[in-house]
Amino acid sequence: MSITTAKYENVLGHYQPGDRYPPEAFDTFFARSAVRATWIGFFVLFLIWGFLWLTLMSRLHLHDDRAGNAGAPTDPDLGATNGNRSRRELTHRSLKRATNLARDLLFGLLAALTINSFGRGTSVPGLILTWIYIVGSITWIATELLGGFFLIRLILAPIHFLILLAIFILAYALGWRYFSPLW
Repeated sequence: MSITTAKYENVLGHYQPGDRYPPEAFDTFFARSAVRATWIGFFVLFLIWGFLWLTLMSRLHLHDDRAGNAGAPTDPDLGATNGNRSRRELTHRSLKRATNLARDLLFGLLAALTINSFGRGTSVPGLILTWIYIVGSITWIATELLGGFFLIRLILAPIHFLILLAIFILAYALGWRYFSPLW
């Protein structure tokens, strides 16, 4: 047994010298700049969601204070009493949809990057797919803020799902192979 095999056997479980891909420890995988850049992309999407959420919460409190109902929670999505929707209510509704969309996109990306990182899957293809996902997410969130268009949702929803599916597939295809089974 060589020194390299003994070193990786302690850290990564069962490693055979003839394996196609050499094993990689967690610290060397996370030290890659591509892996770091994917998590920076996640952080960018997190900041967008946080900004939208804070804006939504501040608008809810401003609406409560202006109506004189500082203690009662109100939701402008229920509509006006006379059947007409004001510009403020439509803006609030689109902001709420954009915030919920950003949250859903963020959780999807979190799941894909977590599986990829802990399985020590892909780095550069994951980076490229992550940033394509983020650019598409920003585009989709912007269209929701502008009022939401059904055709844009119809196009971007399957594209985002396929990008996440590709990250998952690459994570399982290129990673998760150096863990010892429990039996």
